Amino acid sequence: MVDNVASAAALESLLPGLGDHRVLAASRHSLPSLAGAYTYELGVLTVDESIALLATALRLADESDLRIEENAEQARRLMRLCGRLPLALRIAAALLKGTGSDRSPHWPTTLPTSMDGWTS
Repeated sequence: MVDNVASAAALESLLPGLGDHRVLAASRHSLPSLAGAYTYELGVLTVDESIALLATALRLADESDLRIEENAEQARRLMRLCGRLPLALRIAAALLKGTGSDRSPHWPTTLPTSMDGWTS
């Protein structure tokens, strides 16, 4: 398994030598120059799937955490900021879990209107 492949050349440098082998590679880019590769494009989650992911992630940490259900408009805003991408939604949920007892009903209103300029 190779994740976040930047280019076909980068992936090819990681492949085993001669002989048959199978590699599962994930990339944000199409890699049309990979000979013999099968491709499958994954889309983003639906709105309902995105909201469910956020709600479930918070409730797994604390079953009494109903912030997503109780703040539908803010949850949708967070979901849009994350682009309905599963990893981004999980990271957002993990950050929300870290807020502990300081659970203002307005938690998403402090988020920026865009993720431009965010760094890891």
